[in-house]
Amino acid sequence: MEAPKLLTDAEAAARIRRSAAAVQRMRLHGGLKYLPGRPPLIAEDDLFAHLEGMKCQQEQQVQDLQ
Repeated sequence: MEAPKLLTDAEAAARIRRSAAAVQRMRLHGGLKYLPGRPPLIAEDDLFAHLEGMKCQQEQQVQDLQ
């Protein structure tokens, strides 16, 4: 089994083309899973799973409006 790739806020932000502050907000208020520490680390799989969850919510909101 391969160890998950762990990313800092800045590395995660670069992957999704957002700011490190946006990733920090996702961690602290949006439910993005992370490993606490200095620096906090985010598993790459958790980052992309979180984004998929956000995408589904937005698609559902559009369907609800129609």
